[in-house]
Amino acid sequence: MANDSGLAGTQRTQLVESRHLWYAALVVVSLACGIGLLFAGPTLVFGLMGIIFLAVMLLHNPYLGALAYIVFEYTRLSAMFPGLRDLQFGKLIVLTTLIIFLIRRATSHDIKIVSDKMYVLFLAWLGISLVSMAVAMNMQMALDATIDLAKYFVISFLIINLVNTIPKLQVFIWLFLLLNFKLAQFQLRSFAAGLSSTSNQSFFIQQGIGAGSGGFFGNGNDFGIAMVIVVPLAFYLFLSVKSRILKIVSGALTATFVIALLRSSSRGAALGLAAATALYWARSRNKLVNLALVLAFLAGFWAIASDPWKERFLNAQNYEEDGTASSRITLWKAGLSMLADHPLTGIGINNFSPNWLSKYRPSGVGGASVVHNIFLQAASELGLGGLVVVVAVLILIFRRNQETRRICREANLNEPWLTNFSLALDCSLIGFIVHGFFLTVLYYPHLYIIAALTIALHAIAKKQALSSLPVSSLLSS
Repeated sequence: MANDSGLAGTQRTQLVESRHLWYAALVVVSLACGIGLLFAGPTLVFGLMGIIFLAVMLLHNPYLGALAYIVFEYTRLSAMFPGLRDLQFGKLIVLTTLIIFLIRRATSHDIKIVSDKMYVLFLAWLGISLVSMAVAMNMQMALDATIDLAKYFVISFLIINLVNTIPKLQVFIWLFLLLNFKLAQFQLRSFAAGLSSTSNQSFFIQQGIGAGSGGFFGNGNDFGIAMVIVVPLAFYLFLSVKSRILKIVSGALTATFVIALLRSSSRGAALGLAAATALYWARSRNKLVNLALVLAFLAGFWAIASDPWKERFLNAQNYEEDGTASSRITLWKAGLSMLADHPLTGIGINNFSPNWLSKYRPSGVGGASVVHNIFLQAASELGLGGLVVVVAVLILIFRRNQETRRICREANLNEPWLTNFSLALDCSLIGFIVHGFFLTVLYYPHLYIIAALTIALHAIAKKQALSSLPVSSLLSS
């Protein structure tokens, strides 16, 4: 009888199962959505629903927050749907993911925060930016850039700690490349449509186009640096996967990114790709065979390039006669003057433009009002301290990738995703540096994603090396 009563009690307690609660929550959210549509626009209502759905997913797995941020950032949803701008969706994703991750870290001893010197450099960078705001001519521009910088540091922290296994790394890399493929195919279709409709095809080819979504993809140069970064990742993905289908897909991604880079008509992007290719050869084992492959690739790249693009590329040698090159030299000189006048604090983060327009622009000079050089961007806006921190971040990324390869070699880890992608990130970074010598891209997400993936890869390698040690080694240590 006791057993029967216990069984009956169990059946009564199971009358309300977890799925019933989910059904009830779905009904409540649907009713709230319907009522909200009576008083607000559909973009706002569905945006709020998306936030609620995201919060539920993050409670289940915070790793999804890193993926959601990449999707939001690289699809440029706020540019496609202006109503989402008021929701600050990107910042909400980052903040919500951070809070949930920290709560789970506080309540679980199994979750450990990766320790790395990169955090110290990020905090130093942020501190220098805050100090520079005190001398900023336009405080709002400085504040906006500082908030974006803090957001990138937080998402880097989250990627480092959430992309903590090889399967998670694989998903992240594939998603990242597919999102860039979406942009690349859109750019190629737009290029074909523009070329067929323009009356001056040579000028159109020389100017190139971006992905047309605004932000850090809008023009050819900004789009070009995005392609410089993903070409090595896609190529090393081709080397890492074993499935024939996945090799075809990754090979197609690589080819698409290269063609899209060419159609951006960015000379800096071409130089960045050349630098990444040279680094690939320098780090390869079979130098002779890979030299032939590199030369064949560069020859093929030059062969498929159009005559107007080749003419513009070669004209860079005569920079006095090239309007873009001479304009950037003028901007570089202004950046050096700003550094000379404000060596300690700079002129304020994101404040090159107002200072250039009000004080440093020579009379009769128009055109761009950004410095077009990441090192002068850091030096002029943040002072010598900012320049040192930026250079230190770049050096640390190279060092961590080198350490990842050393760990794999010493622990006999036969894992191509670790060794190959440490090389890929080196190639992406050298491409970013070379192209960044001609662009103002410090406050775009590219560098922070490279840094985050580098530290995440390094942490995964250390964890796998530790797990591969025999028990006797672990006890002795």
